[in-house]
Amino acid sequence: SKKRVLERIERLVPAKFDPFEYDITQIIYNTKVAFIDFESKTAWIIESPRFANFQRQLFKLLFQRLAR
Repeated sequence: SKKRVLERIERLVPAKFDPFEYDITQIIYNTKVAFIDFESKTAWIIESPRFANFQRQLFKLLFQRLAR
């Protein structure tokens, strides 16, 4: 039998924008948004349904706008 594999969709950010040079990530989970700075080993967690929904919508908008 075949192993189950998560279906993934990828998008690439054009090199001219280069927004990922800061070694920072954002994670949205349920009603929380975490910002993690790996360089300074600092993290902020914001627990707010309104803020999480706003960040989730921004992510979806960017994801849809990126070239396939």
